[in-house]
Amino acid sequence: MKRLVVRDRALILAISCQQVLNEIVGPEDVQGLTDFLTVLVVQGNLLTTQDALAQTEGEVAIELIALYKALGGGWEIAGTVP
Repeated sequence: MKRLVVRDRALILAISCQQVLNEIVGPEDVQGLTDFLTVLVVQGNLLTTQDALAQTEGEVAIELIALYKALGGGWEIAGTVP
């Protein structure tokens, strides 16, 4: 699980960096300073990293559920105490 948390943080940092790059490249394309292919590659990389982050967050949730169940926790509806 620690591996997933580290990966999650790394992906968040990577997304931040790619968003900054996207903000730099986008206006340059409009002004004709950068070709459109560069913009597409930057945006594609950003989407790929965002997808990886979503998958990692899903894996973290699944592992947390498994941990809670292994520790004897269950899923109880709020307000119902046996």
